[in-house]
Amino acid sequence: MNNRYSDMTFQNGLSYDDVLLRPRRSDVRSRSDPEINSVLVGDIEIETPIISSPMDSVTESDMAQTLADQGGVGIIHRFLDIEEQAAEVEAVDGLVGASIGIDGGCIERAEAVVTAGADFVCVDVAHAHAEMCLEVVEELTSTIDVPVMAGNVSTKEGAVDLVKSGADGVKVGIGPGSHCLTREVAGVGVPQVTAIKEVTEGLHDARMRDEIDKYIPVVADGGIQSSGDISKALVLGADTVMIGGIFGGCEESPAPVVEVEVQGSSNAPESRKYKRTRGMASQKARDDHDLSESKVAEGDSGLTPYKGSASTVVHKLASGLRTSFSYLGAHNIDQARKRGEFVRVSNSVQNRNGTHGVFTDNGER
Repeated sequence: MNNRYSDMTFQNGLSYDDVLLRPRRSDVRSRSDPEINSVLVGDIEIETPIISSPMDSVTESDMAQTLADQGGVGIIHRFLDIEEQAAEVEAVDGLVGASIGIDGGCIERAEAVVTAGADFVCVDVAHAHAEMCLEVVEELTSTIDVPVMAGNVSTKEGAVDLVKSGADGVKVGIGPGSHCLTREVAGVGVPQVTAIKEVTEGLHDARMRDEIDKYIPVVADGGIQSSGDISKALVLGADTVMIGGIFGGCEESPAPVVEVEVQGSSNAPESRKYKRTRGMASQKARDDHDLSESKVAEGDSGLTPYKGSASTVVHKLASGLRTSFSYLGAHNIDQARKRGEFVRVSNSVQNRNGTHGVFTDNGER
């Protein structure tokens, strides 16, 4: 009797909380010494390997300008009229990207944002390993003269096919984002640590086999909650990280501010500020932008704690990343990759990774 599952294999999938980096003997004299510059897409380099996500509650010109000033980059979201998106791009003095979809006017949109000054274009869809997306990437790379970043994928096959279609950079992440419901709704995805490892190793192997002829930068998109997560992603092989949820709570995001009365640390009511953020596959985003191609929402909306200026957030994340490298004895990203070793941890370790057993100054345990 044949067993239809006899050829099915199950791979363990790991996320950021499932691993820690082992400390190494270090000759780093100061935690401010390590360099964190990296490659963004194509030949474009970046001083701080942090990208703000092209979500309509995260990145317009104010956010992109702040990221550019801090050595990172913002990608202007595509849920604007073409002229409006081009104007947002033009308003940024410094490195800036712009996202497009794979709809009928995507090439026109790409040409408009490039004319407005976009340094690169990001083809931003939920599942980039689809024939329609591969066709758009191929057409786009023969039409515009700036690098093309494309995603999202979570497998080596998806990444390699995007590159063979012309992509100059690949965005990795299906389901890890703070506002994403894809794994719950569709039951699809690869945990982010496993996805980054598979994609970066797959691209390297394809280059060694001469299937692709150049180094392809990888963006780890989604699931970043701390500077430690950024370090893990870069050691795994990613060149930059894309962050949505954290930046959604910053002053520069287009998200509206909401004040909510909560119980404070002294049990007295106090007002706290939040920003109303949402994933681009959420029902609210679909309703506002008339995104009717799917009746099932794969994203959610909610309140993100207000965090102040994005410049302060980027500074803290970059400082934490340098601190991580100092524990590894690494002076830059290349050395961190060579010296980085991971330890897989249990659930009980995960519960003790952060502050525990005390009440912090802001009342959280």
